[in-house]
Amino acid sequence: MAGSTRVERPFVGRPEAVDALRRRSDGVRAGRGGLTVIEGEAGVGKSTLVEGLVRDARAKGLRVLVARARSLDNPPPYQLLNEALASAERIDPDDAPTGASASVSTLAFAPTAVGPEMAFDLPALIGPESWLLEEPLVGGISAPMGPGTERRHRLDQSLVNELLSWGDRAPTAVVLEDVHLSDEASLEALAAMAPQLTTHALWVVFTRLPLTTLGGARRARLEGIERAAESDLVVLRPLTPSEAGEFVRHVGGAGDVGPDEIIQWHSQSRGNPLFLEQLIRRRGRLTARPEKASDQSASEFTEYLVRQLPDLPPEEERVLAVASVLGREFPFGLLMRASDDDEETLAEVVQELVGRGILRETPDEGLEFPRDDLRTQVYARLTEARRRLLHRRAAEALEAYATADVATVYALARHCFLGKIDDKAVAYNRLAAEFAARSFAPLVAREHLERAREALSRVQPRDPVAELETALELAVQLDLLGELDLAERLLKATLSDVETRPEIPPALRAFAAVCLARIYSDQGRWEEVDRITTALTGPQALPIGPRTQLAVHRLRGEFLYFHGRYRESLDEHDRAIAIARAQHEDREVALETVRRANVLGMIPGRFEEAVADYRRIIAALLERGDKSEAAYAQIYLGVVLSQHGRNDEGLDALRSAKELAEAAHDPRRLGWALFNIADLERANHHLEIARESNGEARDLLERIGDRYGLVQTYIIEGKIRLQADELDAAHLALLEGYRLVRELNVPADEVEVLLRLAELALARSDQPQAESRLSELARMGLERLRPDLAEDYRRFKERVLVGGGGDPAA
Repeated sequence: MAGSTRVERPFVGRPEAVDALRRRSDGVRAGRGGLTVIEGEAGVGKSTLVEGLVRDARAKGLRVLVARARSLDNPPPYQLLNEALASAERIDPDDAPTGASASVSTLAFAPTAVGPEMAFDLPALIGPESWLLEEPLVGGISAPMGPGTERRHRLDQSLVNELLSWGDRAPTAVVLEDVHLSDEASLEALAAMAPQLTTHALWVVFTRLPLTTLGGARRARLEGIERAAESDLVVLRPLTPSEAGEFVRHVGGAGDVGPDEIIQWHSQSRGNPLFLEQLIRRRGRLTARPEKASDQSASEFTEYLVRQLPDLPPEEERVLAVASVLGREFPFGLLMRASDDDEETLAEVVQELVGRGILRETPDEGLEFPRDDLRTQVYARLTEARRRLLHRRAAEALEAYATADVATVYALARHCFLGKIDDKAVAYNRLAAEFAARSFAPLVAREHLERAREALSRVQPRDPVAELETALELAVQLDLLGELDLAERLLKATLSDVETRPEIPPALRAFAAVCLARIYSDQGRWEEVDRITTALTGPQALPIGPRTQLAVHRLRGEFLYFHGRYRESLDEHDRAIAIARAQHEDREVALETVRRANVLGMIPGRFEEAVADYRRIIAALLERGDKSEAAYAQIYLGVVLSQHGRNDEGLDALRSAKELAEAAHDPRRLGWALFNIADLERANHHLEIARESNGEARDLLERIGDRYGLVQTYIIEGKIRLQADELDAAHLALLEGYRLVRELNVPADEVEVLLRLAELALARSDQPQAESRLSELARMGLERLRPDLAEDYRRFKERVLVGGGGDPAA
């Protein structure tokens, strides 16, 4: 940095930590991967220790990937792991695994059109294909097994595979600093990788704050990763008094520092090297305080720095205010553009702030606050008007200075929103949301879309097209988060607000209606699905694109399937297949054929045709490498085979589905395979195996929030308990299943729950209740809704009528 010399912070003492890391690096050279966690308070020397670790590992011939989590309020998904993989090219671009750069870049595509109002040039981010709302909408209408979770896990696994491939080629260390600040998507991928580390020569090193200082959710996430990887913990303690003396000699170089002064400084800093360094520089004199636990030193360090703020000269206060808006760390060049100072003047001011310990220089010639809570306190001292002005300057500086990457887009989204540059805030936040949506991070996407909608509300004149599009994008993310009522209210309010606006293209209106129908289908409000999709396929229908048409026919096919209108459902899926073929959408053809086979399995005389279709499509999907969708088809093949008395073949198909789902890291498909296996094992009187498999399925499905699947686990538990003569437990399970199925409004599942409750009543010799249930099943039309249950129903009816003195033939 111009006009400034970075002071190296030596790593002093703590030989036990250094020795532990050296022993572990020798282990990875021998092919033993794993996870090591370096824990310590802020300023205790974790980064300095890691710098030495990286140098030592590279000297021993290890490849080393390095990344640091950024202190951002809403970081881009996969930011931490992307940075680690990007560091591979800085090491040796010719030595990176084949395809590494491509796979990293595909983690987030931008739209094919960015918009002329955006001054920031984004050619490096524009993907080869457009990302329309139809993609998440059409892809998601496969209830009860939507693809969002599956694709997220596949994305996680692609990153995991790329990282593991480094260890397969040569012993490799991946050093990840400040993991407690990581984006959630990177942590999910690390959680997927943790159990696999020991079978690869890949050594992952975390640095983080003590777990006791972290929030509950983040603490639990990190504990889970570390437990799964059977991690080694290296606790980096503060300096002892003798080590503090050595540190003073390294940093201060002052021969006139006496032992009493060193002891005083050690007491004041509680052995925290960064705090101690500032006392050395300032020859600090703090009032002595009673001894406290060492974990108090970090907050006292912040207090020490904050006490300097009111006395800063105006030029230092002004630069520091700009720095607090830019974030915890930033390049000198960006600070110069945002503060509008010349290089020499700014370098002098920065040198003073570094000397005070309020800023510090980083190895890459950038700047950072030594603690994020210090930056927060500086930022909190600014007035709202000044914050807005500084965020505007930061946005202008970023557009002029920064490279076109995902992190810059996220920073611009924040600065433009807080600076109330509303037109750009809309554009950047929608783009940031799109990156998040493509990475299947709906919480992140939601926050940016809500910011975009707020900024849109301030833009004049109004842009009803952008308002509707943004509302649709937000509704899709709310649907993925399970907030269906909120998504419904949002869409209905937006449609009502813009329905009289001629600027809204008819195709967009139709698409909005399909999106609302999708929400209704997830709520089980099939009459609304019927109303909307009928209007969209009738003679007065609005013009819609082919993918939206496909969504309409798929929705109608699902609605008709769940209402037992199988031949009509078959017609709708045939229409969807025709559209997919006309658009050369081979994958959509395959997926729609699976849904069509599901319907065929419920139509008398079409069973063999369904089985043939399943097997043909499974082979095609496996040839494409699509294990998750092949697992979906295998599940339904197993179900249809068992419904026609071929239980052994059905179990084989379901076990194959389980293996495919595990290989695809798809918890939803795995859960569905497991509970169907449980049902067939129950039918084979293997009750303990059935209980275990069904329990595992429920754990998986509860974790991902699949209520359709949970219904089945409660029905199957009720059947297992009933067969084991555990009647009270069977009653509780079936009542919970009945509650869920009524909420979801799925008549085809409701009649099965009622049939099992009826069987339970008969097992309890409750003849009136059994007869009441029988009448209810007749009224609902079980044989029409569930022909696969017709034989169970016939046998039950005979037993009820015989027990009540009726005519079994009636």
